[in-house]
Amino acid sequence: MLSVSFGDVEHIKPKSKFPDEVVKWSNLTLACQRCNNAKLDYYSDVESILNPYIDDPLDHLIFAGDLIYHKPGSVMGYTTVSQLKLSRLELVAARRRRLDLIATQLRNIEVAPNCEIASTLREMLLDDYKSGEFRNSVRSILSMHGFPATELDDSPVIV
Repeated sequence: MLSVSFGDVEHIKPKSKFPDEVVKWSNLTLACQRCNNAKLDYYSDVESILNPYIDDPLDHLIFAGDLIYHKPGSVMGYTTVSQLKLSRLELVAARRRRLDLIATQLRNIEVAPNCEIASTLREMLLDDYKSGEFRNSVRSILSMHGFPATELDDSPVIV
């Protein structure tokens, strides 16, 4: 996200409805401008959006390549995908570009001339995964390529 925009400081609980939490650190996160604008002042205790500090996206969302679906029966997953418009064309295209780069890195590992180079490329790929965009989408691809969950687990991620 930060490679194409500055990002917005998002208030998980909207300023208009929770003025006492405007500067509360646990109420702030980074979001792309379009997701932030799509959410606006949306808040519901019944049909809530995922909170990246509390909720595990993998409990509510299915990451299938460049697409994101809600898990059957997950109201939170459905609300997050629909309210933030996570299936909009330009976002899917951005995920696709990121996954194409990951696929190139995976191919480079497969054709590396020796184990030492393959190991170095693998470490570089893991560093890229941990610091790059669309981590859960990338995670789904790396899992399919045999990367163990222990190498992919780290801090909570933002969709």
